[in-house]
Amino acid sequence: MRPVYLFLLILLYLSSRAHGVALAQEPEVDRLTSGVRTEIIEAIASQLRQGYVYEDRGIALAGDLLAAHSTGRFDSPDIPVDLAEVLTNFLQDRSRDRHLRVSAVRRPRTGASPDPGIVQTPQGVFDRDRPLLRFELMPGNVGYVAIGPFGWTEAGRAQVDSVMNALRNVDALILDVGRSPGGGPDAVVYLSSLLFDEPTHLVSSIRRGWDQPMDRWTRTDVAGPRFPDIPVIVLTSSRSFSAAESFAFGLVVTGRARIIGERTGGGGHFGELVSLPAGLSLFLPVGRTYDPKTGMGWEADGLDPEIEIPYEQALPAALAVLSQNGLVIPSTEPPDRLEARRELLDAERALLDAYERRDVQALELLLDSGYAAVYPGGRASNRSQTLSMVGEMVGAPPARHRTEGTEVLLYGDAAVLTGVYVQERGDRKRRARYDDVWIYRDGAWKIVSSRLQDE
Repeated sequence: MRPVYLFLLILLYLSSRAHGVALAQEPEVDRLTSGVRTEIIEAIASQLRQGYVYEDRGIALAGDLLAAHSTGRFDSPDIPVDLAEVLTNFLQDRSRDRHLRVSAVRRPRTGASPDPGIVQTPQGVFDRDRPLLRFELMPGNVGYVAIGPFGWTEAGRAQVDSVMNALRNVDALILDVGRSPGGGPDAVVYLSSLLFDEPTHLVSSIRRGWDQPMDRWTRTDVAGPRFPDIPVIVLTSSRSFSAAESFAFGLVVTGRARIIGERTGGGGHFGELVSLPAGLSLFLPVGRTYDPKTGMGWEADGLDPEIEIPYEQALPAALAVLSQNGLVIPSTEPPDRLEARRELLDAERALLDAYERRDVQALELLLDSGYAAVYPGGRASNRSQTLSMVGEMVGAPPARHRTEGTEVLLYGDAAVLTGVYVQERGDRKRRARYDDVWIYRDGAWKIVSSRLQDE
């Protein structure tokens, strides 16, 4: 039996009115008695003990739930939807598991016939017939695709095939899951398969009670065009959840894509929908998905982007990174942005001066938290390593740092500076081509990535 990845959007569709979702439906039960309330809580505790993904935590959660109930913690909500909200908050607070939730199942009014393809969530309304929210060919022959739910109808899959076919000749892909609240594994595997030209092990899943994990591989029978060799960047936000995270995670652990944006929501479990008394339901996480090489997943903590910046800045930053890696991408800003260009050149000069003076404090203000550098020969350095290296050089023979022929390409709140970097120490001179990515954050330009290659 394969794991049951119930569609997160459906759960949210059935979720409490705390989300402000007007569904033209009526609650199954108007008021709760103390006896029914106890039945609900005892049923949840039983499910936690018997099926929660981690047996010890399930037993502990069940005990906490029953202990809180015995003190009257859940006595006040007498409407199912309100009790569902209170129980969800309690369980998620104790477990840090955002998949673990109680929902009020609602029945349609007489004559109502909601479209099963339309789902409404706190992130917005989604149409499973058209799961791609936006797609376009951007300057530099870069394909951009914004993905909504990872749960498609046949019409939805046809839209995916059509869009990817239209982008079949692009030189790079930017796949945006910043508004995707989740879905199921089939769509994740299908879209991932387009990015490889041979079977690839993406992730593995294990369920409580299984002796062996289930491995998830790319498919060989996808109809759409494949993009096995071009650069791929995935954009994320704090709203990216569950299957959206699984999609990004599988591409990162296989080395196929880079992530730019915000840390994701942390939904690394999968589960089942369990019926409860009084028309309530429990989404019970029963398993986890992880990297088969390390055993690590992303539950609770979320995915850590390579360049962590606000989601609104992720797209221009992705264009800047692609430009840094050799794609010819025209600037998206008008040529009269002289002030921004001057600010960037001043920031670069301040960076070079800080290196000359071995001024660690000045560097701390200029290096972004996710800063990473690659030097000639392939040696790499992150922010803390760079600051440590500069601090250790205090007292060493002085060296001058300058650039020649610097060009500035602006992409909104991101920019690429390219040219020749020159280091002079006495009679010795070293030259290298450089490509630096800068981000405008907190009122100042900060460098997030630097690549140097021997001239």
